[in-house]
Amino acid sequence: MGILNNGIGGNFIGKSGNMVFYMLNGKNVGRRIGENLNPPTQKQLSCRQQIALVAELLNPIKELVKIGYNSVAIAANRHPYVLATSVHKNSAIRGTYPEQYLDFSQLQFSTGNLRTAQSTSVTYEDDQLLFSWTNRSDMTFAESRDQVMLLAYYPEINIATYTLYGNERRTGNCELAISPDFESGSIETYMAFISADRKNVSDSIYTGQFSR
Repeated sequence: MGILNNGIGGNFIGKSGNMVFYMLNGKNVGRRIGENLNPPTQKQLSCRQQIALVAELLNPIKELVKIGYNSVAIAANRHPYVLATSVHKNSAIRGTYPEQYLDFSQLQFSTGNLRTAQSTSVTYEDDQLLFSWTNRSDMTFAESRDQVMLLAYYPEINIATYTLYGNERRTGNCELAISPDFESGSIETYMAFISADRKNVSDSIYTGQFSR
């Protein structure tokens, strides 16, 4: 698909068949899309595996990522999901090809300038996760109204449960239900805050793992 700038007879930008058209030094040029018959290099294979691993990690939490990376993505003129993919490709992959794997402690579903949670703890009981944190005595009113964002990630079945707008920061705790699809395995947990006006977030933090 391509775009005709200035209507019929205008510059064509995009792909048509096996040709791609673009602007170069003020001229509308096209080139044939060639087929690379060379076998992929080790570096290319490693990169492909990294991208596949990160996609597997982020797909269940696309909604969280869209909100959590929105402000930094706007500043960088990038899409939130694309930015998050780049971040995790560099920070969450361990090992060497072909035995690369994800470090779930490095998952970060949001990044921003709000204060992160302090002195956090998570307990697991009766199919509920209870997240708690400590507040500063000099916390401002605006900060007290931040809402908590919670995530439980289930690596073995590649799903997640989360809340976008949980209890206010001033409450010091919030519950998150365990997925009914989870029977056994590990649960990775995370927490962040979002401002009441939805314009700012904190960095998300890893709050530990549970097993069943």
